[in-house]
Amino acid sequence: MGVAIFIGLALLARAATLFRVMHVPSSLTAFFAGEMSFIAVVALPILFAQMVIGAVAPVGAGVLRYVGRGVSVPAGAPSPSPSPSPSPSSAEASASADAPSSAGASAPAVLPRRVLIERAAGLALTATTGSIFSWGAVRGRIDFETIEVVVKLPGLPRVLEGYTIAQISDLHVGTFVEDAQLRRGFEHVIKIKPDLVVATGDLVDHDPAYAKKMADALASLQGVAKDGVSAILGNHDYYAGSNQVVHALRGSGVNILVDGGRHIRPGDGGGFALLGVDDLFPYRVRGGTPRLDLAEQSVPRDRPIVLLSHQPTTVELWPGRVGLQLSGHTHGGQINPGFSIANRILRYVHGLYTIGNGTQLYVNRGFGTAGVPVRVGARPEVTKIVLVCG
Repeated sequence: MGVAIFIGLALLARAATLFRVMHVPSSLTAFFAGEMSFIAVVALPILFAQMVIGAVAPVGAGVLRYVGRGVSVPAGAPSPSPSPSPSPSSAEASASADAPSSAGASAPAVLPRRVLIERAAGLALTATTGSIFSWGAVRGRIDFETIEVVVKLPGLPRVLEGYTIAQISDLHVGTFVEDAQLRRGFEHVIKIKPDLVVATGDLVDHDPAYAKKMADALASLQGVAKDGVSAILGNHDYYAGSNQVVHALRGSGVNILVDGGRHIRPGDGGGFALLGVDDLFPYRVRGGTPRLDLAEQSVPRDRPIVLLSHQPTTVELWPGRVGLQLSGHTHGGQINPGFSIANRILRYVHGLYTIGNGTQLYVNRGFGTAGVPVRVGARPEVTKIVLVCG
């Protein structure tokens, strides 16, 4: 019942966010309006285990006790005779008669050992679950990790061997991701000393009021990389309002690529093409797919392509047309308490994938959180991508 109510609130918050049908406080919307599927699916096995221990086990114990009481003594077996007891003396009998009767008093109830064990196990499971989620909320969501990935990019000019891209994704700037967490993550970007910084969507969580803060934060990285900062939109940027997000980014000097591109280092052996496509969200509403063809028209066609596309599955729309696609969106599952549901229901969750026909995909675990501000077994990530000649 609790899970059903939780998911129902998530759907209502999402509707309120998308269609502006009612005012929902920012903190509640941030909590409920994220991608709740992973969180709900992960929570169900834990709740099921608690149900088994808290309900099924006691029922089984009761059945065993009932069966035990139903065992009868075989016919003809001698019945044990009570051992004789000495008759009380007259003094003792008199004292007994004067003592208050205890026939109506009940002895304090003592729980059977099995029930105690069952309750202790249930409490231990609940405490463990609470500890894991508490750690994920307090520490897990700010425990940043830098991952280095070397990628062969066919056609990359020899002079650009070792070109470094710092990828950040899914910032979700809003109620649960603000200045302190941004600074903590950006320290990892600065240590990389990249040639280029890219942000692959979901820059704002849901509230357009945070668009300027997000854009100013990204703009602070402009001086870190020789080729500046480029960004694309994700589905949450549409929930917040894509026009406001784009306006804030352009106002801060960040290159925003919506079915567009940049020619990176054309003087270094011809350089390479950095392309960015729009998110899938608006196309699911009005039909069609992101326009890679439009992005390609903005750069020379004979250059190797690094493509920014928020949702990993888009890589299947253009196999062989790009050398490397950088994506986010999945958060690496976000909550993986010893197992990953995301790995069982999604094709691309985290890491480097070879798609075929010369196309590779890297999926970043993301920077912030969607919905519940908890990360377990999916540390926030800054990726150092080193391009080498293919």
